[in-house]
Amino acid sequence: MFGVNTGKKTKVRNTIIDDNPKISVINRNGIEEQFEKQKIITRLEMLIEKQPKIDANVVNIKKIVDLTIEQAFDRIHTSEIDKLTSEICAYKGIENPE
Repeated sequence: MFGVNTGKKTKVRNTIIDDNPKISVINRNGIEEQFEKQKIITRLEMLIEKQPKIDANVVNIKKIVDLTIEQAFDRIHTSEIDKLTSEICAYKGIENPE
């Protein structure tokens, strides 16, 4: 089961965790760095603006980011974060296609 170390205790998937969990990620250059929630938010905001443009009022970025963080684990690769986030978006699109 995936879990994140918040510095004080480990919390597992499907629980509320810190805004910035105390986990590290492996970036595309293979360098380990601290997880930053804002980077996921920025990436989603950028993708919403690409063609075909998505109505930002329809996409709940906070919910998508929170669900992504719940399933993140220490030393996750940023490409895995992208995949996880896209799977959550796809699921949410099926759950509520409007």
